[in-house]
Amino acid sequence: MLLRLAALLTLFLFVVIAPFPDDPTTVGWHAVSDALRGVPHMNEFAQDLIGARALLDGGPAYPILGEAFPAYGMADFRPDHTTTHPPTAFLLVLPLTLFENWYQAVQVWAWLGLVFLAVGIWALDVRWDIAVCVAILCLWWQPAALALSVQLTAPMFTGAALAYRWRERLPYAAGAALALATFLKLSPALFAIAFLVRRQWRALLSFIAACGIGVLAVLALNASTVVEYITVQPASALAITARSDNASPLHNLLRTGGVPAMVGFLCLLVYLIANAWKTRRDERLWAALSIASLVLLPIAWMYSLVPLLFVMVVLWRHNIGRWCVAATLLVSGFAPQFGEAPRLIPTLVCAILMAGMLATRPKIADALPQKAQEAIPAIPASGD
Repeated sequence: MLLRLAALLTLFLFVVIAPFPDDPTTVGWHAVSDALRGVPHMNEFAQDLIGARALLDGGPAYPILGEAFPAYGMADFRPDHTTTHPPTAFLLVLPLTLFENWYQAVQVWAWLGLVFLAVGIWALDVRWDIAVCVAILCLWWQPAALALSVQLTAPMFTGAALAYRWRERLPYAAGAALALATFLKLSPALFAIAFLVRRQWRALLSFIAACGIGVLAVLALNASTVVEYITVQPASALAITARSDNASPLHNLLRTGGVPAMVGFLCLLVYLIANAWKTRRDERLWAALSIASLVLLPIAWMYSLVPLLFVMVVLWRHNIGRWCVAATLLVSGFAPQFGEAPRLIPTLVCAILMAGMLATRPKIADALPQKAQEAIPAIPASGD
């Protein structure tokens, strides 16, 4: 009951009252509140609408965003780079090009984002009602709030979570779900490692086939977008990677601690993946790969943390893990979301979650039998 009441109050606050100022410390809450209400504001989601319209109507899919955004009413928002999203990401945005007013498209995307979060949490064996409430309460977590309003990371989490849920019972659907997540950004492809090491060949085949179909669909609609992506992206990606506010864990580990820090971090991550594989805990294997999918990103921002919800749900089953989840939410939820100040936060969050997984790791002697993979138990409702 308390969880449901908190969710209803949260929706009322964000959609009806909307008291959040446009301030660096509240930018996520302000952005998602505007998006849910359809209020115009500076929004990076326009970059995906530009690409989707290029698929349909021709024209450049990867213009310099600062030159394209004034047509979307954002004359003061002048990024000097192109989008880094692959052309397949534009496929999932195509239906939103039907809206003449792009702010309506952003509003629909924000509400869909809440659905994506709820479905993803449900896919990790959480009851529907609890999953919906937790998804709404994620509005208070600013990385998720930003993702719902301006980015594609919420459906990335959902695709990976559904792939995990369906990996044995519906392997072809699992592969397709992971492919849809990979359409948005390439990092979810790392989860295919789980299919490979568990010899889930049907899921792996489905993943490869669905990725191929996505590329063919882009080529059929507008092949020039693929050529443009290949020719434009290297220079644009290198320029963004070199930015001082790039929050990529790998980038910042190398910059602040040098090669020893980066190698040590990666060795711990490899150990967690190997431990999950040897003990046959699939949920831990997928959780470790979730961390890897962020750590290995050459470019990351605060909203890149959203797929780590997978890890947080897994750690919530353990008392120690709950402290790590709480620390993650506090560290990342109340910090500035843009600029140089938060650039080390994704690295710190990954370290906290890896420490939680290390503290709760099963022993090799406790490995499950081949056919007895441990399912994630359901989270009981608070107050029920």
